[in-house]
Amino acid sequence: MSFFSFGPKFSKVEHPITELEVKRLVSHENAMTLDAKNCLAIEAAIISRRQSDGKISLQQIWDTLTHLKNQNVISKQDRTSAMELFKKFYSAHFQN
Repeated sequence: MSFFSFGPKFSKVEHPITELEVKRLVSHENAMTLDAKNCLAIEAAIISRRQSDGKISLQQIWDTLTHLKNQNVISKQDRTSAMELFKKFYSAHFQN
C-alpha cells in the first residue's frame, strides 16, 4: 500500500503481532465503538498488511486504517478507536 500520508506520524519500526493478537485487539468487546462488520474489515486489512514474518509498524497500521476510511469502509472514529487499541498494545509490549 503506497500513498501519501499527511496525518500523524507513528513509529516505522516493525514488530511481530500474531493473527490472534490482531483479532483480540479489534474484537467487538475491546473496541466498543466498532460494529462486528467493521471489526472484521479492520482485522482482515491489518492481517493481510503484515509482512511475511508477521511484523507491522504503527505507521503501517495507521496507513491501512486510513485507506479503509478513505474507501468508506470504516469511519474516522473507527480509525481513531482502532489506532488507540494498537498504540496501547505496542506501548505495553515493545520499547519503541
